[in-house]
Amino acid sequence: MESMIETSRRFESYQTEIQAVSQLGISFHDWLKLTPSTEIKLDSAELMYIIPSQPLNLQSAI
Repeated sequence: MESMIETSRRFESYQTEIQAVSQLGISFHDWLKLTPSTEIKLDSAELMYIIPSQPLNLQSAI
């Protein structure tokens, strides 16, 4: 059951990511090429935040 819930949440995340790519007007190929800035990284974190100039209108699948 837990595996099914995780899979469902993973698909919801993918859907949200695709909506963001679409609303930002960039190709998926360009989205994959995004890299973190060269700012100082804390504790060697591998997270990257994308902050659009205007809020996105993302719809939840739930």
